[in-house]
Amino acid sequence: MLLGLMIPITSAYAIAQPDNSDLITGVSAFTNTLEKGDLLVLTEYDIQYATIPTDFMADEAFFVQLLDGTDVIAMNRPYPFNQSGFNQGVASVYLSAAQTLEKGLTNSDGDWASWGPTTFTSRIIGNPVVWSTIPADTQSLTSTAFTADQLANTNEVALANKVMDIARDLEAAWAVTMISSDPDVLSDTGAQYFPLAIPELFRMVAGIQLISSLPATFPTPVPLPGQFATNSQDRYADTVWIQGGFDSLSQDMGIGSVALRAIFMIVIFMVVVGFAAYHMGTLGGLLGFVGVFVIGMPLFVSQGFLPWAASILLAVVVTLLGFMKITGRLDI
Repeated sequence: MLLGLMIPITSAYAIAQPDNSDLITGVSAFTNTLEKGDLLVLTEYDIQYATIPTDFMADEAFFVQLLDGTDVIAMNRPYPFNQSGFNQGVASVYLSAAQTLEKGLTNSDGDWASWGPTTFTSRIIGNPVVWSTIPADTQSLTSTAFTADQLANTNEVALANKVMDIARDLEAAWAVTMISSDPDVLSDTGAQYFPLAIPELFRMVAGIQLISSLPATFPTPVPLPGQFATNSQDRYADTVWIQGGFDSLSQDMGIGSVALRAIFMIVIFMVVVGFAAYHMGTLGGLLGFVGVFVIGMPLFVSQGFLPWAASILLAVVVTLLGFMKITGRLDI
């Protein structure tokens, strides 16, 4: 699976070295997040570029690895959310209870054989097909980098607090609102970024109010490795450009982003249903209504990629049927 993260790139050595050598700024680890005995490691990084590379994004140029001694036991990639994933960000690796047991880190009850193992190291390293001289940086995990105990609820609070700390750092670095006040929870942007950088985050902190108005399923969950994507890299769930478009338009027009999305859905509804009803009668209007409501509403709620594609497909099908009706090729 680790080799599967090696992306095929034919044009090698096309990216400049980072402006700094100390790529890792912090490492923290949490156990019992989804199940007893699992392990989540967060690596905060700062891959500095005054000029953001255009040949590759960070997920193509770098790997984030967890080492036990010299053995790589888990690997992932930075998520290219802001500035193509370069400069400041956070990446994660995750081991299930079965994986920690297989690697001899825990026993059959999910208890750690050695709490706060000193042989663990986080490493950010360049993809060898991109670099002639491979940049790398490591930082050891110590007992203080782990949560204080193995109680799930304690770790849940610790993880939520850590995410909010990182969000504050990124807010200052990115000049983007990552936290909404009263109460302090992740903003729309923060709620979009963190579950992409830390898959299943909202399940890990399900008992804590980490977000406000957004549902806990936002954004579209990332598939497991081998299902069209690797751990935190799901091209099909990347809706950053959609949200960014609504946010930019919201600022230009002085209308809330949620209101704009609602208006957009109403316009789609009127166009599709109106066209279907006008050219196909009652049956067409009913089909258009059901289709837009059932398929379009998840779009409004989750902003996922699949509902957008399905809505577009629905509009195309209805338009095609309407054209066939007008030209006499369809008798309904």
